[in-house]
Amino acid sequence: MSVKKQLQAVKDEYKQECPFCSRLHPIMIRGRWTEDKDVRLYPDIGYSFCNCKDIFYTDYKNVTRQTDSLNNKEFPLQELKDLYDHLENGAKFCVVMQDPFFCDWTHPHDYAGFDPRVNHILWDVDSFMDECLKIGFQGRGTRREMSVESKTPECYCVNLRKP
Repeated sequence: MSVKKQLQAVKDEYKQECPFCSRLHPIMIRGRWTEDKDVRLYPDIGYSFCNCKDIFYTDYKNVTRQTDSLNNKEFPLQELKDLYDHLENGAKFCVVMQDPFFCDWTHPHDYAGFDPRVNHILWDVDSFMDECLKIGFQGRGTRREMSVESKTPECYCVNLRKP
């Protein structure tokens, strides 16, 4: 059975525009929110998928809690390009992002990354690395944070270098 058939139904009228190609896609995964210890699902906002860049995304107007993560930014690739332009040659750094690899597709709403108040765009590690290489960075490797004791559980780290 396909993942889409396993997901809870969302009304067909709830569609979102991809931030990169502008195509409309239905919401496939309802967003979750947590109040104290109570976890609920939003009835009308969540995540769509677009294969133009292999991303899950929500409408940026849903994002209300700002963080430093590229998952949270309205124009993450532009921010990455700006960073590239300002770095000195040889500079090395790591980008930490929420990793949809950790999503249990039989219960996708349990995945903390599908929080539309925090995460605008979720890339898989390979697709994100492809975008970094297009900008001009050299990839120095990736790693997934598999330990629940990690400071960044359910994330990946992409090590980059400006040549």
